[in-house]
Amino acid sequence: EGPFWKEIRGLGLSYDYGVYNSREKGELSFFLEKATDLPQAYKCAQSILNRYATQESSFHPPTIDGAKAAVTFALVSDEESLELAADEAFLAYLSGTSTMAAIEAVMKVTPKDLLRVLNEHLLRLFAPSNYSLYVAVNPSKVTEMVKAFNDMGIELEVIDDVETFMLPPSSTSSSKSGEKKATE
Repeated sequence: EGPFWKEIRGLGLSYDYGVYNSREKGELSFFLEKATDLPQAYKCAQSILNRYATQESSFHPPTIDGAKAAVTFALVSDEESLELAADEAFLAYLSGTSTMAAIEAVMKVTPKDLLRVLNEHLLRLFAPSNYSLYVAVNPSKVTEMVKAFNDMGIELEVIDDVETFMLPPSSTSSSKSGEKKATE
């Protein structure tokens, strides 16, 4: 059990969380799902990363070994069917990295590597100039979320109608002049 599990899931702040790397888009994403206290879960995740970045907390070998095993399992399970294996082979061809090469690289990861990646990539997920933040909540919680994130220095734009906001102006029949509906 790592710090995210203990401090986010364990305290019931969010029942799912993680980092997703989209090789196709070249994007790294952090997500919190089924959060009972989204602002607190967000602050907690940011705090955990900052503690490791400042080396207030350190990476312990057994934890690193457990993470390596989990990543290796995820890499191998991506190829659990013929279709998925073909997808992975295609992506490997495009990226020049095979699953075996990825596993070998994972096994060589050191605490110094983790600190470098944390500082170069993961902390950027919480730097307002480097990210897009999306919050989806029940309409009754919108005002509360806007205030909580504003208190953290994060401005949220409230979108009343996601469908109208996401569609090109010519596709929106409910919008008078073809403008996207979004309010702050």
